[in-house]
Amino acid sequence: MNELKEKKQSRFADAEQLTNEVQAIYSEIRIFEDTYKKQVAPMREKITQLEEQFLNKWLIDSTGRSVYKGMRIEKDGRLFTVIDRSQQCIFQYLGNARVSALPDGKKRTVEISSDELVKYTIVE
Repeated sequence: MNELKEKKQSRFADAEQLTNEVQAIYSEIRIFEDTYKKQVAPMREKITQLEEQFLNKWLIDSTGRSVYKGMRIEKDGRLFTVIDRSQQCIFQYLGNARVSALPDGKKRTVEISSDELVKYTIVE
């Protein structure tokens, strides 16, 4: 019986040591990940800026103004709320800029390409 108790205590001690060693390694990993994130963050920000510049240039309404998320646009008396802006990218950018818009009174969004968007007008 005493031997069983000692085995149990030994197992718990080994488990505690394992936990401490693994946590130390995870701490080292976090240091590398934090450094990596800090180095990559400016590059990711630059990518976002370039994508936004592209969308600003190509997602325009009939008056030539850039269409942004949250704006209301109109075509033929129908109102839409812009939910999102995107650029299709599979392996490379495809030049397929579009907005997702929710028609008033509807629950499903519609995709409006940049070629179609120039027929819409921003509603203030």
